[in-house]
Amino acid sequence: MSQRYKIEITPLKRDDAYGDTFDVSQYVEKGSIGQLRIGVDDTDYDVGVFNLGYIDITFLNDTGKFSDGSHYSTLFVYSRDRAKVDVTHVADDGTETLFFTGFVNDEFTRQDAEKREVRLRVLSKDSIFRKIFVQTGTIQGGQKVSEMLTSLLNRPSVTNFLTYNPSNINLAFDPTIDVVTDIENVSMRETLNNLMICSGSVLYVDRSDNIIVKDRAELSGIDYFHFYGAGDRFERTNFHNIINYNTGLQRAFNSFNIGETNVRNNSAISVFQLREKELAIESLITNITTRETILNYYVSNFSIPKREFKLLCRTADIASLYVFDPCTVSYEGKSRTYNQEDVAFYDEAEYDEDYYTVELSTQEIPDNIGFKIIGIETIADEFISIVKMREIGTTSADSQLNYWEDEDSSILVNDEFNRVFFEV
Repeated sequence: MSQRYKIEITPLKRDDAYGDTFDVSQYVEKGSIGQLRIGVDDTDYDVGVFNLGYIDITFLNDTGKFSDGSHYSTLFVYSRDRAKVDVTHVADDGTETLFFTGFVNDEFTRQDAEKREVRLRVLSKDSIFRKIFVQTGTIQGGQKVSEMLTSLLNRPSVTNFLTYNPSNINLAFDPTIDVVTDIENVSMRETLNNLMICSGSVLYVDRSDNIIVKDRAELSGIDYFHFYGAGDRFERTNFHNIINYNTGLQRAFNSFNIGETNVRNNSAISVFQLREKELAIESLITNITTRETILNYYVSNFSIPKREFKLLCRTADIASLYVFDPCTVSYEGKSRTYNQEDVAFYDEAEYDEDYYTVELSTQEIPDNIGFKIIGIETIADEFISIVKMREIGTTSADSQLNYWEDEDSSILVNDEFNRVFFEV
């Protein structure tokens, strides 16, 4: 059995309730599933941005199943817009992993009558915030961000589609918003984006439809996922290549402003020169002390460059991963034989007669450095994914994970990962 994707659609039966779920995998046009991208802080020069993911899927529509409600055979009796779509990766051995879940956005639906095809665009579930209007009086000046989030998220227009649980709302800090004029009478997405900037936090929807608000740190309480590259001594390779490796300087900012209020890291400026960033929340936060608290957070999180790169992987190997998952990367580089000659054993080599390998890689990554996932791009039809990584921590040294030596053996034990390494 070869790997594939299972596509399931759950249409609305009325505005606030869903009907039955249908497996429509057999109707997917071969090679028609588009590219998927999700990410947070993963665009060069950006901070505080969570990118909505989406995927395009083309269906064969010979019988009218995917037409709008005017067709007698359609699945979408009430509405095609906001129908739930689950994309599940099915591995070679039959293991199923929910890979992407979202809502149909009917604005982008395209139907080809001659080819009898319908292309649906499925937006990630946090896209529901684009369609909710924040009316005057929903939030008030003088409220903390946490109070505003309760008013915004704990309402039927949200909870009919997503799960709100106060235990999943964990702000980096909880400032008071002084003036709300610029974040009311707009879409909820715009309001939430501004509140996340004010609180140094991010908001996203996990694969179980839970609304998550947290700081930018890697997730805690879960095992690190281990990536092994070419040259791994135990041949556990699960990524093909490292691309776009960089120092992270493009996302390092050492001077932040809110209006006329500025906080900077002079030590970082002396090393990396001045790199400024403006936070456009001047109208929301008028209290200078609150502004300085916010600015200090951003300076401490973004002043020091943190390595970033992308890993080219098989989708089957990373299907269960998501943003903020903690990872390590072991990459010892690639090598080849010299002029296709046999490689000699170290203790049997003869000078000027035998050959060792030639190193091809100019970059090595030790496996005691922690990283977090900040973006995933998937080319669905090729079952290939590109995982974007960022080094964890906020200083130049706090990404290194600690090892301790077991006094009773010659095995090095990593208590951070709960795995062992045999000394060689």
